[in-house]
Amino acid sequence: MRPKGQTGTVTLSLLMLGLAGASPSSRQPVGQLVHIATVPEPVTLLASSDTLYIASAPCPRGHGCSFVYSMPLAGGGLKVLNSTPLDRTVAGLAITGNELLVAMRHPPTVPEDSSLATIPLAGGPVTLLDVEPPTVDLARVTTAGDFIYIVDSEAGPNGSGVIFRMPRKGGPLEVVAQGPPLRDPVGIAASKAGDALYVCDYNGPIVPTPSAPAPRPHNDPGEPGMIFRIPLNAGLPATPQLIAQGGMLKNPADLVLVGNTLYVADEGATATSPPGIYRLPLAGWTPGQDWTSHLEVVYQGKPFVEPMALAYREGNLYIGDDGGHAVYRLPLRQERLLEAARPGAP
Repeated sequence: MRPKGQTGTVTLSLLMLGLAGASPSSRQPVGQLVHIATVPEPVTLLASSDTLYIASAPCPRGHGCSFVYSMPLAGGGLKVLNSTPLDRTVAGLAITGNELLVAMRHPPTVPEDSSLATIPLAGGPVTLLDVEPPTVDLARVTTAGDFIYIVDSEAGPNGSGVIFRMPRKGGPLEVVAQGPPLRDPVGIAASKAGDALYVCDYNGPIVPTPSAPAPRPHNDPGEPGMIFRIPLNAGLPATPQLIAQGGMLKNPADLVLVGNTLYVADEGATATSPPGIYRLPLAGWTPGQDWTSHLEVVYQGKPFVEPMALAYREGNLYIGDDGGHAVYRLPLRQERLLEAARPGAP
């Protein structure tokens, strides 16, 4: 990764800080959720051993007022990390050494060569990075082994998306997977062994599988969300393996892998498909199986408005609600209580 330059030397003004308007909450529980911060449009989260990083995009796309905050997991105030402006919507965060790698979406008027940047973990100026080949519209990022994996939602054949990787030490982007059956990939997580990626796709057509060769009906408006596994040990580019599609998946925006279970943040679609957090146990799944029926509700409906960011650390899910301007903590040990409370639970 080679520095391209910095976004400028102007520090964040009082106007910009006022526009960000982020503040920690009093941590009052909301049902089984705990509201831990008020942040305008928290679009992506990242949890380290002791810190939660939150990207906020309170301005219209491309208006130069995205922010990255840090917040102690043990509780405390929010700190703005970028001392110079971020001129695009932040879509993904990853830690590389003593820096945060920031992936940004492209507004139409900005040249497509500065979609990645770094910010010191302790706070400081934004440094833009050269990206080769140029990208189109970056989303989430994750790390595994010696590589950083990056989702580009609109690159590749017919703009159906590409999963890239680049060495942690820098270098050109390499295609991991691209094109159909990907349609609009957004979220990404890596297996602990680093031998597979899991990707959620915002929407796409129902894809026939060997276990379900006839397309299943999708009763809600819009196209169903999908979850794929991408093997990394059988040569690249790899072919995405469909795990689940449709059902409760309407607009899955992010996912994390905890043990052998995926947790998915879904923005929902209609009154009958409210926003929520779901989990998908992977034990027993093999390529070719449609695992959609194994999706389980973790938390659904209010207070969520548009949950679109997930992070995990030490038994807790952290949820960024873009539409609700809030960040929540959800202890996983309480899931059974939540499931027992939902309609139809035994």
